[in-house]
Amino acid sequence: EICTDYYNDLVEWDVINEILKHRIHAEIYGIDTWKDQFAWARQYTKPGTDLYYNDYAQLNPDWIKVLEEFIATGADFDGIGFQSHYDGGLPTIPTIIEKYELMENYGDKKLKVTEYSCSIADQMLQANFTRDMLIATFAEDDMTGFLYWGFWDGANFAAYSPFFDKEWNLKPAGEQFVDLVYNKWWTRDAKATTDANGKATVRGFYGDYDITVNAN
Repeated sequence: EICTDYYNDLVEWDVINEILKHRIHAEIYGIDTWKDQFAWARQYTKPGTDLYYNDYAQLNPDWIKVLEEFIATGADFDGIGFQSHYDGGLPTIPTIIEKYELMENYGDKKLKVTEYSCSIADQMLQANFTRDMLIATFAEDDMTGFLYWGFWDGANFAAYSPFFDKEWNLKPAGEQFVDLVYNKWWTRDAKATTDANGKATVRGFYGDYDITVNAN
């Protein structure tokens, strides 16, 4: 019902969520239920919609066992969501990169950081870790997005958000986001001159561009 209600509005669905802790469906119906649930979502969503599995990937090694269950049953899904709540002891960035690269063993899946949080009182540590997380995630070929799980300290599921304090001042982690996304990863004012065949090449980041052409 919900898939058909929003048939034309959404391009991706979190079909199966947090089954590391909530496995009652599998306990009753067996692990083939994962295959069935993705199949029903595929049937009732618009063609081209991406179907995701989302879970506590940053904490629990059993997460890999779930992926192996999906593969064993032939579940048809498109992507894997890393919830990414880093609110206490922080892992090293190479550890996070290793987890991303593990996904190459489970087919050609899209990846997404779905619930990033970094509830740390030390704003500089929060900023440095957020910066490094963004860079590591942006560098992963299969990664398609980075979603924050709260951005303002005045209404946040944890004590400290990465973006704004309660007075709406941009915090250092928010400044890192702005610098990376809108400066370092945003191709601005690129210029090129056509060659003898009328071809011009610009090295830029993926995205949509407005182009101005000056002739003669």
